[in-house]
Amino acid sequence: MKYYGKNTPVWWTDRFVSKRWHGHGQYKTYINMLETLHTLNTFDVDIRGKRVLDIGCALGNGTQMLQDAGADTTGADFVEAALTEARQYFPDLRFEQWDIREVPENFDIIITSHTIEHMGSESESTLRHLAEHCDVLVMNCEVHDFDPESDEIHTGTVATAINNFPPTHHVYLPPLNRPLTSICVWK
Repeated sequence: MKYYGKNTPVWWTDRFVSKRWHGHGQYKTYINMLETLHTLNTFDVDIRGKRVLDIGCALGNGTQMLQDAGADTTGADFVEAALTEARQYFPDLRFEQWDIREVPENFDIIITSHTIEHMGSESESTLRHLAEHCDVLVMNCEVHDFDPESDEIHTGTVATAINNFPPTHHVYLPPLNRPLTSICVWK
């Protein structure tokens, strides 16, 4: 297998086209979105009837879950191969090819699940950019993060971003067969 940088469209395209992301990735999406929906409910964030962006939507499973919960959803990813499948699985939903650092529209709520840890030193600026485009920003991510320049897992940049751009609500989820996960809400 040829190895690509983890933060490049080439690497992610290979994951989706080869179906290596399917199954486990879809299962993680389901669990992460259940956790996110529960957290939103806990902090009295009602998504029903709201314009919600699922950025880093992959195959659209989480986008569909948000739609099922009553939101007017848009899924976005920077990998066209993922979006092609998402459009096949969920033809009634809107999907856009957008980079997380360049969201061109405003939404009531933006949800990013397991994307910020891939942003390395751009974690804080990415969160700030997203916050400029919504009333409520929700980030679900693992506490460790990847350095896109070296493809190494390290800690620090997401934690630093959260310290420099403190959320109004912050929950740590127990590490059940996974790294410690954090859900942050800015509203």
